[in-house]
Amino acid sequence: MQATAVRDAIFGGVYAACRSAGGAIGSDGRAPRGSLPLDLAAASAATVLSSPVNYARNMSFHSPAGEAAPGIGHSLRHLWRDAQKQRLAHGARAAAGYLQLRLGLGWGTARVGLGMSLGQQMYDAAMRIG
Repeated sequence: MQATAVRDAIFGGVYAACRSAGGAIGSDGRAPRGSLPLDLAAASAATVLSSPVNYARNMSFHSPAGEAAPGIGHSLRHLWRDAQKQRLAHGARAAAGYLQLRLGLGWGTARVGLGMSLGQQMYDAAMRIG
């Protein structure tokens, strides 16, 4: 499950880096103040930036029984080639739409962003109480 570990590392790194850069993490590692918009943006950015590896992970589960699962690089090269074909045939907007569809960016991204940000707000509030 190499792709799962890579996806989770990207997600966690982007989420923590965005929150830290936005001032949501104090020098003592605790949240000095709650910021729902910052947490929403951080979680959404983490979801978008980890989505290519999540796509590769899904492609490994999609491979037929008895065949070797494609690696991350192979899946992403195939995705890129298909997006380029879309761009050449139908233009850049079609290629962007193709990538959005294949990477699963949409309502699920908003759901993850909102869920993570609300969960972070509850965690930060509990840490300030305790």
